[in-house]
Amino acid sequence: CWGANAAGELGNGSTTRSTTPVVATGLVMVGDLAAGENHTCALRTNGSSRCWGANSKGQLGNGTTTPSSTSVAVATITGVVDLALGGNHSCARTATGTAKCWGANGTGQLGVSGNTNRTTPVAAGTLSGLVLLTAGGGHTCGLFANGSAKCWGANTRGQLGNGSLTTGPSPVVVTGLSAAIDLAAGENHTCALRSTGAVKCWGANSNGQLGNGSMTDSPSPVGVIGVTIGSAITAGDAHSCALLSDGTRRCWG
Repeated sequence: CWGANAAGELGNGSTTRSTTPVVATGLVMVGDLAAGENHTCALRTNGSSRCWGANSKGQLGNGTTTPSSTSVAVATITGVVDLALGGNHSCARTATGTAKCWGANGTGQLGVSGNTNRTTPVAAGTLSGLVLLTAGGGHTCGLFANGSAKCWGANTRGQLGNGSLTTGPSPVVVTGLSAAIDLAAGENHTCALRSTGAVKCWGANSNGQLGNGSMTDSPSPVGVIGVTIGSAITAGDAHSCALLSDGTRRCWG
């Protein structure tokens, strides 16, 4: 890992930033990685997870709020096949298609009521059949095999995509979205790639991150202009990008 390291998010046992890659110590059998605002997690090939970095909200999942510059085991979770890290929360998709989340919950982004932060994983609602998870600054979304999606958590900018601005921990259906095959959440917006190759986005749009030619927020999905052969999508703080099937890339925001 490389970059900022004030909270130990590079995982090399220090809090010194690095402009070149340093080894995240104590990790073996790593199958995937995910990065949040100031913390990082690794999915191991045995289905367990380890995290490091900032932990003031419990986002490392080890039952404490103590930061760690080396990886610590996420408690009470096995069978993980996918990780999604938000601003200060973390989520895992299990092999059975359920979701478990931990960390900040001030906007219900863990999928449990009460707005209380959790230092160990809790089940996100009663979801099942998930094929993908993505996490934004204070919201989380899941994709299902039938191409539909549900989101929960912060919604002040419409990032849940259900046509409202109501924040809450209960997963809500993203309206007007079908045949989705990929999801990506930014700080306050979300995008979906459809099987047709088109992309739809919703939520904050003050920087044009929805890609529809305007800078007006939308609580419902709007079509991204100029992307018709997308094969993958990703979203940053206030921008979005699509990889096209011809190998080129388009970004907006």
